[in-house]
Amino acid sequence: ARTSWDAPKHQGLTWFAVRTDAPGLTMRPIRQLDGSAGFYEEFLDDVRVDDEARIGEVDDGWRVASAVLANERAGGAIGEGGGAGNVRERGADLVSTAREAGRADDGAVRDLIARIRTEDWVNAQIRRRAADVAGEHPQAGAYAKLSSGTLAPARAVAAMQIGRGAVVAWPREEGEHGEHSGVATRYLGSRAVSISAGSNEMQRNIISERILGLPREPSFDRGKPFNQILREAAQWQS
Repeated sequence: ARTSWDAPKHQGLTWFAVRTDAPGLTMRPIRQLDGSAGFYEEFLDDVRVDDEARIGEVDDGWRVASAVLANERAGGAIGEGGGAGNVRERGADLVSTAREAGRADDGAVRDLIARIRTEDWVNAQIRRRAADVAGEHPQAGAYAKLSSGTLAPARAVAAMQIGRGAVVAWPREEGEHGEHSGVATRYLGSRAVSISAGSNEMQRNIISERILGLPREPSFDRGKPFNQILREAAQWQS
């Protein structure tokens, strides 16, 4: 919540934890393309939050938010795909798809599997390295997040190219968790990895500005009090 309108936009914020059963809080599932509902939209109508719900210092909420986001990015580096064993398993799913489609001996398919398998291994090393240095360099998680965010969509497309008609559709009686539904549903959800926990574009900004020290993108409102920004935006001034 903004607790100081006289401070610049990244200051004057305070972080609060709101219980999901708080009076006035409504959560509605968002139905996604693959039929699942893994995300919710939240509405806060006259929700009262007292100081006991505050996390961190007053007007220092951006520091808390930045720590949460950095931990989310770095946490992904330790999770799925972080070990060599997981990489082998992920490569095996493409081989299984090729066999189900009767294309395991197709030279183009084998080349595609080899390329993705190599990218799986590289992604695992980036994630592992980011996890190793997360304590000293928390922003390094951006490398792991960007690596996964670019690989996931490419990997999903490759699986569809390998499986072709065998994975595009499946018998209705199998349902969304049927034998042949995995490749298609992963394809439908693959773009989420390039958006969640910060989009690929945001990770590139973090790497360029906070890690490599390149100049920040121009910003007319940097350092200005938030109430001044609102007035200027209303008048289209810079």
